[in-house]
Amino acid sequence: MIPSMKRGQRSDDVLAGLFPYGGGEVGLIDGDCHSGPLVDRSVSQLAQLLHTTVERAGAEAPEEPVWLCTIESAVDLPDPGDTEWSRIARQVLAATKVAAADGPNSCRWVALRSGPRQVHIVATLVREDGTPVPSHNLSAAAFNACQRIGNQYRATFPNGTAASREAKRIAAAAADHRKVTITREPSGSVVARGGDSLAVCLLDHAGFPYVNDWHGPRHRLPAGMPPEEQAVAISDATRMLRAARYQVDLDPVLDAGESTAPTGVLGPYRAGAELLAVTDRIGEAGTGHDLAHVLDHLLHPEHGALERLREALEAASEKVSDLDDEAFTLADRLTVAAEFVGAAEGELVGIRSELEQMSSPEPSLRPVAHAAALVKSPAAAEGRPSHGTASAPQNVPPLTGPGHTSAPRTR
Repeated sequence: MIPSMKRGQRSDDVLAGLFPYGGGEVGLIDGDCHSGPLVDRSVSQLAQLLHTTVERAGAEAPEEPVWLCTIESAVDLPDPGDTEWSRIARQVLAATKVAAADGPNSCRWVALRSGPRQVHIVATLVREDGTPVPSHNLSAAAFNACQRIGNQYRATFPNGTAASREAKRIAAAAADHRKVTITREPSGSVVARGGDSLAVCLLDHAGFPYVNDWHGPRHRLPAGMPPEEQAVAISDATRMLRAARYQVDLDPVLDAGESTAPTGVLGPYRAGAELLAVTDRIGEAGTGHDLAHVLDHLLHPEHGALERLREALEAASEKVSDLDDEAFTLADRLTVAAEFVGAAEGELVGIRSELEQMSSPEPSLRPVAHAAALVKSPAAAEGRPSHGTASAPQNVPPLTGPGHTSAPRTR
């Protein structure tokens, strides 16, 4: 079971995101709003029932009191069904202490379904008596509960299902059509093989005409093409195919882009170099606003580095499962790592607004401290090592802020 969590300010906005057209069947499978049966309720009615305790709490309510937890089941297992999803939702709510079993003072919540293999839990984090639910460990508790429930559910299908095995076979066959190999043959010709009809069009557009002779069907660059034009055609074909999500196996002798691209201080680890630059910018931030702007590169809910890391770990887990059905332990480790990254994202929700409200250093002290921090040592200014000797920094402005005077200190 893979959860993803978000927080919101209003129940109607969160439900509108799940059911943008409103009305109709909302897929309600379970819930408890302390107001009798919930069947035949519209989206707006459910939102009003959920938000009652938030309005009752007033200023005591959290800034984002609505909690949305979407849980998805594994693609290689059958859909649990409404009854099982209802049981899973109640287990997660009990593990997070959002709602105990039939507790009179538990939070209001509903469990909804809008598609196969998933359930949406929407709860307001304010109890019936108006007290808020502690949310500092909410994400981690939900992740751990879903991991435990998912392992238990998978144990009931030790060999998978016939449908999942057929799906994997079809996926493997489709993967063969998503792979293109570009090599230089002993004759000197540069040829591309593999792909489907779209790959044929992309290769032809890049300058690889289709030929089908006694060597078999393939795409081949013209024999008289100059090496510079060949390099451009190979680069264009590789870039277009990879942009279309094809797996391109490029002969290393043709991979001019990789051999000539600058490596930077961290060599091929370009993502690490980008994050190192973000770290440097964090150290240079002078206000809470500046720090919030820099951290947005890490914490943005859709394009931040943490979200991209979570997606990469999930993709790696799925790829491990595709490559080896027996390597489920390794796949689970990657999934758990992705879940912990997601938990970290959940713990940092709303941090930007908190940073924006931080008070800045006193203006009279900030320029002095900043100037002192930027002073170079004489050894660094002359481009030589200091060998452990300390020299007085040059041109350091005197400290003139509160508590500092220019007169020498005396006993």
